This record gives sequence, structure tokens and C-alpha cells, in this order.
Amino acid sequence: MAHPLDDLTPLTWTSATFDDIESIHGLLTAIYYFDEPAERWSVEDLEDAFTRAGAAVKETIFVGRDQDSIVALAWHNFIDYPGDRVRLIGEVHPAYRHQKIGRKMFAWQREAAWDWWQLEHPNRPLTMIAQVDEKLSGKRGLYLHSGMREVRWFIDMHCSFAEMGDRLDRALTLGLRGVRVMPFAAEYAESTRVCHNEAFGSVWGSEPIDEIAWAESLARSQSRPEWSWVALDDDDQVVGYALNASYGEDDLEGWTDHLGVRPGWRGLGLARILLARSLDSFRTAGLDGGGLGVDSHNGGGVELYRSIGYEATDTIIQYECIAPEDFERDDMRDSRQKGSGR
Repeated sequence: MAHPLDDLTPLTWTSATFDDIESIHGLLTAIYYFDEPAERWSVEDLEDAFTRAGAAVKETIFVGRDQDSIVALAWHNFIDYPGDRVRLIGEVHPAYRHQKIGRKMFAWQREAAWDWWQLEHPNRPLTMIAQVDEKLSGKRGLYLHSGMREVRWFIDMHCSFAEMGDRLDRALTLGLRGVRVMPFAAEYAESTRVCHNEAFGSVWGSEPIDEIAWAESLARSQSRPEWSWVALDDDDQVVGYALNASYGEDDLEGWTDHLGVRPGWRGLGLARILLARSLDSFRTAGLDGGGLGVDSHNGGGVELYRSIGYEATDTIIQYECIAPEDFERDDMRDSRQKGSGR
């Protein structure tokens, strides 16, 4: 059966399969060389994502081929975004971008993701997300032209142990009365989830994470519980946590995926203590440094991380639109433009 994108682009499209993972990674490698993006997927990352998507791979991940070569990817990522959200990922090999495949593909993605969502949730709106490096102006223009809005900015920060001096060692001497900082263990998983939901409950755009999604996130192949830490109060409840991971194929830096502190324990230096323990775990594991992503709304976080030795390197912009209301608004705009002769 022909794919709708067959008629819109010069490529032949099919649903992706596990057998395509190596070729998809080859496509991404070419894109990474050309664009130098902050976010990169390894073969292991792709295998993990396909496994978690399960049967939905057939309906949410698509590849475009020129003869036998995969040169484009369209991915509706529902699994990593809890609640009524989907991230639209679209990639085209640099050698094929002059054919305007990306614009046609993204327009189709918005409609296809919405159609798929309505099969199970006919009366619920869907927030569509797209992310891109600030420096990639072409893709930013594509998203804006498609009716999406810039809503959040995420700053990637990195530190190198070779350049930190004694800042980490000094941070490791810090303590807090009434708190024990312990290596993360499975027995703390549920209390950490509750702490996470409380820590981020008032953050714009955040959704509570349920037990199943939390367990899946902890079980990902990239997770490194042996590098992760929790802070316990006198009742052995988690009041702060740092959950760490390893991304990319070189495994040269540890990445702090989640860092949170309950509201009642903020302003006491607990985040600094947890982050210092995390960095010490990275150093003990023989890594070169650490990294994390910061929401630009959290200005205090940027200064905290800089004080330990992190420096900002890249900025990723998040774009959003909401179906169906933004689709209806776009239709009205297009009708007005046609009526005015533009």
C-alpha cells in the first residue's frame, strides 16, 4: 500500500522496522556532521526507543528511501512525552534538502499525528512539540512557517573535570542538617517519583509522571542508577534527587537527566550537594565531565551550575502548537490570504 508521502516527495516511504535502525543511524550521523546539533542519538538510543514504542513503531516512525538508502525520517514520538503531547521529529539528509522534502514532510506529520491521536482520544486536544538548535535557522523558519510558536528555551551546560580546579572538591564538603545523601537504589524509586512530581508540579508545561512511566524511564538502557543520588529526611522520605544517565557512543560525560528538590527544602543548598555527588560519581567512573539541560525560565539554576563549573554551550528552542484549535486558526489565516490574493 502506498504511503501518503510518496505523492508529496520524491522518496518512497514505509513504516520503520528494527532492521532499519543501523541505516537510520547512518542518516543521523550524516546530519550530525553537517548540522552539529546538541541532541544526538546513538544506535543504543534508537534500539531503546523502538523497544519502548513496541507495536506503535509501525504507526509512528517512518523512513523515506531513495532506492535502497534511507535519506529521511518522520517520527511521532508519543512515548517520551507523558500526557496529551507528542514530539514531531523530522530529519532529511543534507544532500536532499534542496528538494523541500522537510516542509512537505512536516506538514504531513502534523496531520498524521493528529489523526492517529484521535483514534484513541477523539475529544481531547493534542499538544505538538518540535525542538531545534537555536543556530539552525532553516528549521526554525520551517516551524514558524508551519504555525508553531516558540515557547521554551533549554540551555545545554557542560563541565570538564580538567578545567574545574577545586570547585568540585569544595562542593563535596557541603552537608545539610536533617538530610542524608545516599546512592540511589530501587527501594527509593517510588518516593523519588513522588518527590519529582511535587518538585515540578508548578512548572509550566509539566505533567505528573505515573508509576508505569517512571519505572520505564528508570529501566532505560541509558539510565545509570549507580551514578545517581537521593536525599532523605529523618523519616526516610526523598526530599531531593539527582538521576543520571549516559548518552552518545563515546561515553565521555555523565548527564544529569533529573535534578529536583521538594519546595520546602529549597534554598538550603541541597541541589548543589546532589549535583556535586553526581559529578564525583562521573569522575570516579573515569569520565571527562558532566552535562545537563536547563530551562531558561530557571535563571537561578544557570547561576548555580556555573558556580560549580558548568558553562553554557548550546540553546535548544521548543516550538508548540495545539490541535485542533491551531489547525483551525491556520485554516482561517490561509483562507484570508487566498481571499486577498496573497
